[in-house]
Amino acid sequence: MKKKKVFINVWDYYDQNYPWQIFIGGRGTGKTFSGLQGWIDRRKDVYGLYLRRTLKELESVVADQTDGNPFNDLYLKLGRKYKYVFESQAKDSGRYYITGGEPAKKIGIAMPLTTIGSVRGGSFTAITDIFHDEFIAEQHIRRIRNEGEAILNAYETICRNREFEGLPPVRYWGFANAFNIYNPLFEVLEIVTDVERMINKGKHDKYYPDRGLAIHLLESTEEFKQKKSQTQIMKLTRGTKFSKMALDNEFAYNNFSLVEYKRLNGMKPLVSVPGSTIFYDNNIYYMSYAFNKSVPFYDIQNENEMLAFNREYNHDLVDAYIMGKLFFESYALKCTLLDVIM
Repeated sequence: MKKKKVFINVWDYYDQNYPWQIFIGGRGTGKTFSGLQGWIDRRKDVYGLYLRRTLKELESVVADQTDGNPFNDLYLKLGRKYKYVFESQAKDSGRYYITGGEPAKKIGIAMPLTTIGSVRGGSFTAITDIFHDEFIAEQHIRRIRNEGEAILNAYETICRNREFEGLPPVRYWGFANAFNIYNPLFEVLEIVTDVERMINKGKHDKYYPDRGLAIHLLESTEEFKQKKSQTQIMKLTRGTKFSKMALDNEFAYNNFSLVEYKRLNGMKPLVSVPGSTIFYDNNIYYMSYAFNKSVPFYDIQNENEMLAFNREYNHDLVDAYIMGKLFFESYALKCTLLDVIM
C-alpha cells in the first residue's frame, strides 16, 4: 500500500520558468522544512541565502543553534549525520555563514532584509536561491518601512546583472503562514486582488508566465489535518481564527466584510484616487476600479493631498463605513481607503 503523504514538498513545484515561487500554508505543513531540505540535498547546485525580515528575527534563530536553528529539524527528523550551523562573519555584522556536511563546507549565508540594502558590490555573486522565511509578519509585529520595495531591492542587489551575462536569475522562495493577504510583498507586486479572487474561487495555484511568478495557497493534506487537529493547540483553538489560519490556511484575520461586486447603474461618481473611484447613490458608497476623470482627483499617496482628501470626505466616508454603507470592489481597495480615513 502506498504511504499517504503528510507534508508538502515545495520542490515539487520547481519550474525554471517561474523563478519566483511564493507559498502560503498552514503551520507545520512542511514549507520551510522541505525548502531547506532541498537546499541541502542540492548543495552542489544551490548556494542559498536564508532571509528573515529583521536582524532581531534572525538573531533569535542564531542564538539557539538547537531549537531555533531551522536546519536542526532536518538533522533530528531525517536522521542526518551532520548538523548545519550559523557562523558569524564579523561581530554585529548581521551576516552569517551556514556551514555543515562532510567535509564541512559553506552552503550559503543568512541575513536580515533590513541589512541587505546597506551592502554594496558583488558580494552575492555565488547566491543561486533566496529562501525568505516568514515573509508575512504576524499581526502584532510592526511593518518595516517600505518593506515590499525592500524585498525587491534586496533581490536586485543579489541578482545584479547576471542575466546580462546569460546566467539564470536568482530563484526566490517565499514561505509564510496565512496571516494577512494585504502584506507588503503582495502589495508591491500588486497581486492582493488576484489572491483574493483565488480564495473566492477556491483556486490554490496561480501562474504569471510573463512575470515568472507562481503563487501557491497550499492545501493541507487530509492526513496532516487529521494528525494536526488532535494536537493540544488545535484542540484548544478549535473554531477560532487561529485554527483557521494554522490548520485550514485561511486568511482568517482579514475582514472581508463589505467587499462585494456592485453594478454602477444609477450610481454617481464622487471622487477619484489612483486607480479607482468612489461612487454613491442613496447614502450607499462604493469604491470601484472603474476610474472616472469627471470628478475631483486626489493622489492619496501624497501626504498633502491625503490631508486635503480627508478634509473634504473623511466625515461622510467614516460614518458610512461605521454604518455598513461603504462597500469595496476588492479587499485591496478596502485596505487602501481605510489606511487613509481611519
